[in-house]
Amino acid sequence: MSEQAIAPLFLSVILRAMRQIKVAFATGLSSGVPVSPAQYRILARLRSGQATVSELAEWHAVSLPTATKILDGLVERGWVDRQRSADDRRQVLLALTEAGKEVLAELDRLGLAVAERVLSGLTPEEQELVRLALLALDRAMPAESAGGAEERR
Repeated sequence: MSEQAIAPLFLSVILRAMRQIKVAFATGLSSGVPVSPAQYRILARLRSGQATVSELAEWHAVSLPTATKILDGLVERGWVDRQRSADDRRQVLLALTEAGKEVLAELDRLGLAVAERVLSGLTPEEQELVRLALLALDRAMPAESAGGAEERR
């Protein structure tokens, strides 16, 4: 199959998977509070440690006002805390709260449940092919891409 034939299929499958995960995040939390994929990505990034709004905006490839709006909602829910940097009082650091860690763990479970449901429809051989393809895609994506494997580890 040519690259031209694979690209539309790749895009279609990724968008369908994103929609299924979005629905799970919007309806699956025990609290009943919907979470957008953008909010999830910010929470997931903060799992690896504190960050500034600027760092999160750059990492998420959004403007500062957009990042601030996403973060305001997370702070309002008590999932993210804003703290002044001890080194530079002008700098505000964002970090997950205990409630944020719990919500993130629940969101991870919801996302994995979607993946497991989809993969359960495949044979073991097909699952292995998908695993190999995903590893190849991960290698092919630039390291600096938002949420790349480097940030997941």
